[in-house]
Amino acid sequence: MSLSGEVRLGGRLFNCVNYDVITALNEQYIMKWMRRTELDKVLPAAEGEDDAAYMARLQAKLNDTLETSDLLAGYLMPAGKTERDFTLAMAAETAKYIAGVDDKESRDEIQRLGLVVVFDFFRAGIASLKHSRNVLDVTIPAMKNPKPTNAKATPSQEGRAVH
Repeated sequence: MSLSGEVRLGGRLFNCVNYDVITALNEQYIMKWMRRTELDKVLPAAEGEDDAAYMARLQAKLNDTLETSDLLAGYLMPAGKTERDFTLAMAAETAKYIAGVDDKESRDEIQRLGLVVVFDFFRAGIASLKHSRNVLDVTIPAMKNPKPTNAKATPSQEGRAVH
């Protein structure tokens, strides 16, 4: 389950964002709405919750936010627009359009897309966490134990040392 390709809602065509070329503003917009809706905190229960129960709980939380359209506006680009065209005004217009969609098929698709974007967010977060850990594993030990340099100071440099 991943968000990609074209999506038609209420007769209007949208393209799903390409994460490889998403702008910083668009990425920050998405993260803002995930935090604001607190969907980033709806994790599977430690014990006793099966997949169906988790999905139902996540869907209920998503619906309770009343902000699914705002969240989707970060993931859906109006047809003919590229990731570089993303603006907060475009997101606001897209969210307003999505919120007003009234045909059953599109409303069902909005529900499905809402869950997809939450799972995509979790998947991207896990990948980012793994990358950050790898960077930190390499960077932090090197910062704690810098390798000595073999370069010797020239006589003119020795007198300029700051202590």
